[in-house]
Amino acid sequence: MPLHVILDAMRSKGWAERDIRHVLGLPQGGSGDFHDVPEPDIEGGRSVVRAGGRDIRVLMTKEEPRIVVFDDILTHDECDFLIEASRSRLERSVIYSPDGNVVDDMRTSKGMWFEYAENEMVRSIEERVCELVGWSTEHTQKLQVLHYPQDSEYEPHYDYFGRYAVEEHQIAQRVGTMIMYLNEPTRGGGTQFVDAGLQVMPRRGMGVFFSYDRPDPATLTFHGGMPVHEGDKWIATKWFTKRGQPSH
Repeated sequence: MPLHVILDAMRSKGWAERDIRHVLGLPQGGSGDFHDVPEPDIEGGRSVVRAGGRDIRVLMTKEEPRIVVFDDILTHDECDFLIEASRSRLERSVIYSPDGNVVDDMRTSKGMWFEYAENEMVRSIEERVCELVGWSTEHTQKLQVLHYPQDSEYEPHYDYFGRYAVEEHQIAQRVGTMIMYLNEPTRGGGTQFVDAGLQVMPRRGMGVFFSYDRPDPATLTFHGGMPVHEGDKWIATKWFTKRGQPSH
């Protein structure tokens, strides 16, 4: 039985949230508050979406969790530009914790952040991605590029922030993610959605979008970057944040 069905049933019976999470072995600190989320305009089975003056093909959709895979969201020239523009600015990736940003072995990539609209290429990509999912650029995080050398990975995790980050550190809550693949490792490096039983393999220029309407495991968005067994992997990521919370 899907996790969200179990959660909804237990809540309807009057179970306290803390007790539900304890019994099911889920992390504490989730929320039942629903948020608006980005959503591509693909009603009626549309296979092509127009964004940023380009036709972008839809390769796969999944309703629960909400996942959409797009082909050629980036050109090969854009992929090459992002890799070369970021190469000299990479630093060891961190994870968010109650103590702030920390280096952890669960995430062994290196990364960097472009400033908003740092140059014409970055501005064009940001606007295209936001138009594609119907979300304002004002409610996003900066574009991040990550490099995964051979044997590196990002263990399964959720992209939304815990309450400490939103309330204490004044961080805008995430509600959606777009991962764009800039190259193709020889072996490994897929994006695995654990609860969905789905793994998306990297293809240069392709993008995988997923959304989460509340910071809760019931969104089924537990995912990770699988180990790169041969070659290396480059990705660019754009996170969409909750409306009404300033991101810039």
